[in-house]
Amino acid sequence: MDAIMHIDARIKIVLLGLFFLFAFHARSVIQLIVVCILACIWVFASRIEIKRLAKAFFALAGIAIFTFVVQILLEQHGTTLFTVVVFGKSLAITQEGLAKAIRMIIVLIAVIAASTSFMKITPLVQLIEALKWMLYPLQKRGFHTHGFILALSVSFSFIPVLFKEFHMLRVSYIARGIFVAKRGAIQTLRLYTYIIAPLIRSSFRHAYRTAQAYISRCF
Repeated sequence: MDAIMHIDARIKIVLLGLFFLFAFHARSVIQLIVVCILACIWVFASRIEIKRLAKAFFALAGIAIFTFVVQILLEQHGTTLFTVVVFGKSLAITQEGLAKAIRMIIVLIAVIAASTSFMKITPLVQLIEALKWMLYPLQKRGFHTHGFILALSVSFSFIPVLFKEFHMLRVSYIARGIFVAKRGAIQTLRLYTYIIAPLIRSSFRHAYRTAQAYISRCF
């Protein structure tokens, strides 16, 4: 892992970008297998803890489920497996839609695993310096890239804070007896709205305080 940590962050960003391009353009089963193998290489090379990786998957599970459902419902052409009624409208679940949804979930899992591993083996300072170097041509042409880099660095610094607050909120609800009893998938997703609402409010509060701190320092 020490050798990977010392690799130039610009090289790691380029490799991660190429991986994203290949993953989102993968269509065949062979290509998806290659995507999974490459994601496993990222994970094993970074030696990331399984617990940390599981937290990343768990935090983005709602997005993955939403993507899966939308992908199935949007594809109405092909071999119909069965139909469901949504808001009084009959929608077909097709074989092609199910295949596309499974492909998208595989790609999302691979991308999340690679991104989490990348963040572990790339210090934030090196990442910001690499982004400055990559955006330097735009800066030479008159684009103001400093504001974008500053916003990106603040966003990255917010990620562990939001993960910590998400965990604290969930533990507090468990202590109150919520999330303990076995519930259906729809009820569980509905209960998570009780976490998302205060989490969004907290993120706005952190963003406001950070903005005030930068303004007071004449940024």
